[in-house]
Amino acid sequence: MLEHVGPNLRRLRRTRDLTQTQLARFAGIHQQHLSAIESGLRPSAALFDRLARVLGVHSNELLSELPGDMTLAGHEADQRRGQ
Repeated sequence: MLEHVGPNLRRLRRTRDLTQTQLARFAGIHQQHLSAIESGLRPSAALFDRLARVLGVHSNELLSELPGDMTLAGHEADQRRGQ
């Protein structure tokens, strides 16, 4: 489950048109720390919850392995792209 945090975090950040620097600032961490998490470093429980809150998702969405992009965030991005 935790192996999906980095890729899901990256996908959710991108669907919100946020840079790593912006999301890191909103979460109160350094951009390098966020980059490491997106690359596989496991965040602390407190940071994990904070990142989910900042992105406006339930923490389960960061843990889920979903085929394609079947999350609410992915659906919203698809709607913006007209798909």
